[in-house]
Amino acid sequence: MSAVPMGDAPSGWIRVGEDVHGLPLWRRRDEPCYVATRDTDQLLFIDAALARFDRMSGEEFHRFVSSR
Repeated sequence: MSAVPMGDAPSGWIRVGEDVHGLPLWRRRDEPCYVATRDTDQLLFIDAALARFDRMSGEEFHRFVSSR
């Protein structure tokens, strides 16, 4: 596994607790979403996905998660 440099956390994310198998653990402020990663760019992608899910109706979300 190659080392991915860790940058500053994007707005809305805080580093919490102990590392998970050597990876920093992050939590979205005011939400129960946790991520273990060194690549803070991934947190930006996760933010975008969660924002998209927030805009989906229940039916749209169901179709999205059940599609192949």
